[in-house]
Formats: sequence, structure tokens, C-alpha cells
Amino acid sequence: MTYNTHCRRPNVPFPEELTNARIEAEDIESFVPNVIFGIPQTVYPAGSALIPELNLGALPSSFDPLKMAANIEQAMPQFSFVGYSYAIALNGQLAASKGLGFANDKVSQGVGVFKMKPTSRVHLASLTKPVTAIGVLRLIEMNKDITLQSGFYNFIERKYPNADSLYRNITLEQLLSHSGGVDTAQEFYCSEIEAALNTKPDAPGAYNYANMNYCLLREVIESVAKEDYLSFMQKNVFDPAGIQNASCEWNDSSAYSWRWQSGGGTPMPDNDYSSVCGAYGMYLSAIEYVRLMVFLRFGKIIDRDTTLVDMLNEGTRKYRLGVAPIKSNLNGRSYWGHSGRWTQNGYGTRTGMFLTNDGVDAVILCNTAIQKSPSLVTILRDAYEAAFD
Repeated sequence: MTYNTHCRRPNVPFPEELTNARIEAEDIESFVPNVIFGIPQTVYPAGSALIPELNLGALPSSFDPLKMAANIEQAMPQFSFVGYSYAIALNGQLAASKGLGFANDKVSQGVGVFKMKPTSRVHLASLTKPVTAIGVLRLIEMNKDITLQSGFYNFIERKYPNADSLYRNITLEQLLSHSGGVDTAQEFYCSEIEAALNTKPDAPGAYNYANMNYCLLREVIESVAKEDYLSFMQKNVFDPAGIQNASCEWNDSSAYSWRWQSGGGTPMPDNDYSSVCGAYGMYLSAIEYVRLMVFLRFGKIIDRDTTLVDMLNEGTRKYRLGVAPIKSNLNGRSYWGHSGRWTQNGYGTRTGMFLTNDGVDAVILCNTAIQKSPSLVTILRDAYEAAFD
């Protein structure tokens, strides 16, 4: 049975999901290189400069993380933001963090105004994807019979028994890198997995950035772990990084930012994404996200000598296992990152994460529906490159 996207059932919970995914794909297109990722300078064998504790001398002393922070603050006013936060780590240590503007405006309720802080949780949009990728890689490490080359459908067939037979040929690695032909002929929401699996995927190998790849990876995690996605992620990804009570549900408190329209207006609460979290929908703060990146870098979540190196090694030209390569104009250094954007009814968030092979991890989380370019990944890259004397 083939489903037609023009005949979609009503009351889909997040009707702008597909638009957000297309815009995020365009952002990623704007910062990936036009060469095969990993050839030659970004191939990292085990124990290479990717792991800073094994090569602390990789970063030139002329790099100033505080200057990078100043560059971020100088660049962000080009957007009509209400509030944003950032965090920068250098060789595993928090080097700079700050919140600017406002998070939650409760003046109408007489409670006061909450300013944006680096500890304010924001809807990550597609910065959730690298987090889910870490979860999948951890799942593989915990189950020696599962590899990146395992077919994903084997793990979810019992729940979705009527999928097109071509899905049996798609591997976990292809889902992680958006290269399995999923969701290309038609586009589906994360709430429509059964409908998506009843269509024929395109030939594997073609890159197509689609939320459905990571919706399916969430299903794999839940099937193999025999527990819900967030419980698995908390125990096996967040707890090792010292992050408590990660959420896929917005909470009305000073710790969570509201969503805003570009330029301001009336803030809106966010949603409960628990049922579809995985491709998007996670809430973390800038401090929490960069902490996760640091613990990832130092091999405290997944094994640094095998899985972590594989995550940032050769892969598809545009996207690897939850991250994409970023163009560099600075001495051949290698960068990876991810862009995120979420809007619903004019309200939204804009996010970006950035890591380098010389010890820098950084993130920006903005609580406003920014429509204009560049991506926040580009802001982070340019701020980094301008932070050398």
C-alpha cells in the first residue's frame, strides 16, 4: 500500500515538521565540503588528535576561547533574537558560557521576568540527532551481536510487520548517515512510521536528510533495550555525563525557555515531544550540551578508540553518524557540527553545535524563530576561526 502525502490524515501533532527538516537540510548543505569526507586529513585512527587528552598540544596557544565568545556575541545581534545562550569547552574544560536576553516572560502573571542563562533548557530541534546517534552507538557497544552493518528492520519487524521488503537491506549506519533511501519519494512525520514503511525506499546510498531516519533509530533503541527511548538515554548517555533529568517535555519553570517569534511578541510554551523525540524534541541547556560533547570526546560515554573514532571518520560526503563535516579555511583543521531549527505557528528555536579535532566543543541555543541565514553552526565556525591571534 502506498500513502500519498497530499491525503495525510488530520490532526498530525506537529504540522511543520517537514518544513523544519528541509530548512535544516539546507543549512547542512551550506557548510559541508565538496570533497569526500575523510580524505585525506580527517581520517582518525584510534588514539589520534581527536582525543585531546592524548594530544593536548594540538591546539595552538594563540587560540583564545574568550575571544571566540566575544565573536559570538558580536555576530548574534544580526538576528532578531529574544534570548540565547552559548557554552565553549577547551580540552575538556568549560572555557566560556553566557546567557543573553530573556527566556521566560511571566510579567502578565505577576511572577517576573526570567533572563536567559546557560543553564536554561531549550528545545534542541535537530541537535537531538547527534544525541540519538550517541545512543545508538552506545547500544551497539552494549550488544556485541549488533554492528553498524546490521539491518535496522530486523529489530522492529515485530512492531511493524508489513514494511516493504526493501527496508530489510537498510543498515543502522545508513539511517545514521541519511543514506539509506528512506523518506525520499514521500515525506512523513515521526508519528507516521507505519505509513512510511509501507512505501518503497529509494536505492541505498543516496543522501537525503530526513527526520524519519532518526524516528526509526528511536524505534530500534526501544526494541533492543526493551525500554522507552528517554529511559535508555538517561541511563546510558546522560548519567555517564552527569546530566540529570533530561527531558523531551517542556516544563513551565525558570529552567525552561519559552519559544518566541522573531523579534519578540508574546512568548509561547513548547510541547511534549515524548512520543516522537529522537529526531528532534530533546530539551537541554547549553551547559548540558557542551558537557555531553566533552564526555563524548574523552570517551566517557562511548569507547574513544573504536566507536567515537568511527563516528568522526570517513563516511558519506555530507553526513556521518549524527554530525556533518564543516568547511574550513584555517590551516586544514577539521570540524564537525549540526544545525537545528524548529518553528511552529511562527514560534521556534534555532540551534547549532560545533566540535574540532583540536579540542574545542561549542554550542549555541536560541529560543527564537530565526528565519535568516547564516546557520548558527556557521556563526560558531567563524567565531572560532577569528579567535586566533
